Parts: sequence; C-alpha cells; structure tokens
Amino acid sequence: FTEVFEERFGDRLNKAIDSNKMDQRDFHRSLKVLEELQRVADRTVNTDARLLFMDNQLAKEYSILFENKEVVQPVGAWSIAVKGTAPRHGFGHVPCAEFMSEVLRQAYQRAGHKFTVDFNQENDNYLIWHRTAAVVRLADALFAAGWVPWELAKYKPMIGAFMMHKHATTPGHTYMAAGLDGQFIMDNGSPLGRDLRVSNPETVRLLYRTGVFFLPPGVNPEKW
Repeated sequence: FTEVFEERFGDRLNKAIDSNKMDQRDFHRSLKVLEELQRVADRTVNTDARLLFMDNQLAKEYSILFENKEVVQPVGAWSIAVKGTAPRHGFGHVPCAEFMSEVLRQAYQRAGHKFTVDFNQENDNYLIWHRTAAVVRLADALFAAGWVPWELAKYKPMIGAFMMHKHATTPGHTYMAAGLDGQFIMDNGSPLGRDLRVSNPETVRLLYRTGVFFLPPGVNPEKW
C-alpha cells in the first residue's frame, strides 16, 4: 500500500519525530495519552472492565451529555460508543470508528488533557460522530492532529496504536493494537480482544489486513 499512503500522507509517512526537539509539554501529552490507550487495550494483562463497559441506559445518557455539553467520561468507552452513540444516530452496524474515537477521547480525559487541544474545529478534525464515524475521517483527524502514520509492512505496532484495514478508507475497519506486535487487537466486535493468529483467514482478509497504524507524535515504533 506504500504508493497510496505516500500520495495521501506525503513525507510524514513513517517519519520519526525526535522527542528532544518537541515542545516537552506536547511530548508529555503524547506519552500520557498513549499510556491511557494502553491501559484499555493491552490484552497481555488483566484489564479493568470499567474502562469499556457500563449500564447501557447510562451509556446513552453520557453519549447525549457529550454531544450537548462536551463532557467526556473516563470509563465505559465501548458501551457509550457501541450501545449509545452509534445506534442513536443510525450506524449501529458500523460503530468501529466511533468506538476508537470514544477510546481516544477518554484516554485524553484520564491523562488530564482536553482532547480538543489536538482535535478541534480549527484543525477541522473535531472528534464527533458526524465527522469521525467514518474510518477515513478518523484517519484524517489523527493525521491533522500531528499523529504519525506508520506502515505495518515496515514497522511494529505497539500496544495502543490505532490500526487501519488496507488503505484506511471508508468502507473499511479500524481497531487497536492489543499485544504481540498487533496480532492481538481490540475492536467494536471484540472488545475483550481477538487473536488474529487463530482467526478465520477470510475474516482477517476482510477486516484486519492492516495497511497503516497511527501513534502520537514523538512515539516512534521499532522496525521489523
């Protein structure tokens, strides 16, 4: 997929950012947000279920509260996105990007930062369902926020990376690296985790043929 990604992301594709040359406040935010993403995604250790699940009715109320007053919860990401926001707005059958968006908003919240510092109207990448419920718009939002796209064929996705099926376009699929260099993943259909090593090959071909993954600026993955 290299040619497609080079055309789309230009010289920022696979571009390592020297953390020593960054504003250290920005780098600290990258580290804290990634740490919180890893808390919810890591399937090599026990995960606090509250980070993902809550009462469905409460999840719907929190979904509405975010849309009306921009209040982000620190827990319940799967329930809020998959049982709250997506069905409320008629895309309950394809909630993957909204789930990843909610995971990201909550990671910022737990890290002590407003997500709007990086995802906002000025950057045209605000994390709201009618903008980022599509996989391609979520990828574009991450890119506009300064997150770096890395090709899976060349780099190892660390836990907490946002992974994108094929060209990171819509229709498509987005999910999160959960361990074993991306062989464990977490997504809307498998919030408890999925082991791609033992998944049906056809399912992998249709949903999990990763082309690119995103990490926050200053966090650089290893090469294969």
